[in-house]
Amino acid sequence: METYNTILFTSNLSENSRYAFAHVAILARRFGSKIVLLHVIDEIPGQLHYRISKLYGEGRWKQMLNSHMKEAKRALTGKVSSKEMIQAALKGFCDEEGVSGAKGGVAGHEVIIKEGEVAKTILEQSELNHCDLIVMGASKGLLNGTAVGNNIKSVLKGAKVPVVVVPPAPDR
Repeated sequence: METYNTILFTSNLSENSRYAFAHVAILARRFGSKIVLLHVIDEIPGQLHYRISKLYGEGRWKQMLNSHMKEAKRALTGKVSSKEMIQAALKGFCDEEGVSGAKGGVAGHEVIIKEGEVAKTILEQSELNHCDLIVMGASKGLLNGTAVGNNIKSVLKGAKVPVVVVPPAPDR
């Protein structure tokens, strides 16, 4: 019988991420797995960064980015960084499902926040953390269906371990 010692759960902090995590918690309890919660902050595509930096000049562009990030951070979080907010949100997933620490048959959890290309970062973290399973949540499509985006497709294509895609929560 296959076992999953370490499960990588990727979250975009959407409502469906919470729903998908409930399924991860069930699997982790069943197999006594460690859960690695990963959130990837998508980077600005290189070509876009290049064009804008040429338009404004590299120095001015960096200054604009830093100013925007500081203003957004102040407006949204006060003195709490966005990484700290993400960490707290992901820890909340664990607390809600009772998988904090080594409780309830789960071998623990780790929260990782990375910046970069989403699919590539997921695949890298899967290997670095010796994950046996990757779990991702699909989103709701425009016309009541399930949408499987490019990140999920890229992870499915490049994964060396099984990938489970959890559909959106049913409407109640």
